[in-house]
Amino acid sequence: ETAEKLAAMEADVAEKSAEAERKIEQIELEAREKIDASQKGANDMVASITAKADSDKMNLLESTQKQVDDVKMEAEQKVSQKEVEMADKDAEHRKVVSELKATHTDTVKEMEISANNRVQEVRDEMERAIAKAAG
Repeated sequence: ETAEKLAAMEADVAEKSAEAERKIEQIELEAREKIDASQKGANDMVASITAKADSDKMNLLESTQKQVDDVKMEAEQKVSQKEVEMADKDAEHRKVVSELKATHTDTVKEMEISANNRVQEVRDEMERAIAKAAG
């Protein structure tokens, strides 16, 4: 009878030990599933944050490039406008210089004519004086 009790107790212990083993395996499996799910969630979150950061960086680069393009275009327009203004001023200066040259040429011609007329008047006076003195 003691041997039977001992055998029953051993069977009971073995059954409880097997039950404990199954519970431990079940707990380990559930823990592994939770860890895997948590890891997947963390990986998804990292991927989402990385994608958002990449998107933000791309938007910033596009915005910066647009600003650079706008400033470049504005500068090119200003340079073009200044070139037109300089060309207009250059043409205006050439016109003024041309007019001054024409005026100077006319003035020089008038002075030559006036000087020639005065020389002729002096010659005429000399000839009259010589003719008067001779006559």
